[in-house]
Amino acid sequence: MAQKIVDCLHNAGFAIKKFNGDVGIEIETESLKSYDPGELKLWSYHRDNSLRDYGLEYVLRGPVARGSETREALLEWDTRINKVYKLKTDSFSTSVHIHLNFLNNTWREMVNFLVSYFLVENILIRVSGPDRRSNLFCLPLCDAEGELEGVMHIIKNISNTYFKKLSLPVEGYKYAALNLCNLTKLGTLEVRSMRGVTDINIMEQWINVLLSIKDFATSRGVHPNGILEMYERLGPDGIADVIFGDTIRFINESLVGSKETKAQLIERNLWYAAKIASANKYESEDWGFPKTKKIYREKYTDLLNNHSQELYRAPYKSLTYAQRIVVDEILARLLNSERNNVVFIEGEQ
Repeated sequence: MAQKIVDCLHNAGFAIKKFNGDVGIEIETESLKSYDPGELKLWSYHRDNSLRDYGLEYVLRGPVARGSETREALLEWDTRINKVYKLKTDSFSTSVHIHLNFLNNTWREMVNFLVSYFLVENILIRVSGPDRRSNLFCLPLCDAEGELEGVMHIIKNISNTYFKKLSLPVEGYKYAALNLCNLTKLGTLEVRSMRGVTDINIMEQWINVLLSIKDFATSRGVHPNGILEMYERLGPDGIADVIFGDTIRFINESLVGSKETKAQLIERNLWYAAKIASANKYESEDWGFPKTKKIYREKYTDLLNNHSQELYRAPYKSLTYAQRIVVDEILARLLNSERNNVVFIEGEQ
């Protein structure tokens, strides 16, 4: 049986308290005037210098289970704070952060989540609100590609069972839309992208969206390369339906009026997801998704096989879909001095 993440972290010397709740919640707020929140049962709060206008951040005292516990916590905050004091809604400088507990999961389930999350991250950013695009406090991977290096660092050390080396520097990764730094501190992955909503119904739906991604990632039989193979079979809209499950309706409603389709948003991150899915096979390479150009595979069979053998010690045709994407991109950069992205297609020219 695969070891749980909490056991690996404890054995590596990380002093993490084990808990069974599904989510932690942080709500940043600003208000029209100063107020005293008083004592709350489920929440603590503190002044936050990054916020304006009497800014307070409310933090759950402990993680809660999905469903009724989450609803109870949100209702306390809503009735004791939101409905009593004049809070600003959707302030540019506030946000809602959700911590997803991975302590009781396996490493493969967490990597499944990373592949799935980054496939749909651009959708999540659009759902989070227009002010969250390229926001310096929640940068998505396509705007802060350095985060890929952190993901690769984690997966490489997981693959080599070097759990003591999993930590990432806070300054380099804290403000990513998916903050990985809390993995070795709390055992969580923190999603930072949601705008500063005060409507607890939206918060609850957002939490359900994130848990739906985790539910998919922890489903029986799912593995990183398989997610990319599923994408190949179902296409971007199909994989979105599978990953988001019952919350796809909320996603679709939130994207009404968007200039980009779900397919376009997913395809922009496809290469990153492929890198992560096959990260335990090779050292990290450069990245990029330039303009598309079609090339027939047959013309470059030898080159494709050479790179395939170098990276995976296997012929190109035997690679998984995710691994082929990586090899295709490497050859694409070699073939195009102007960095036109190559799409390899079957058939003779």
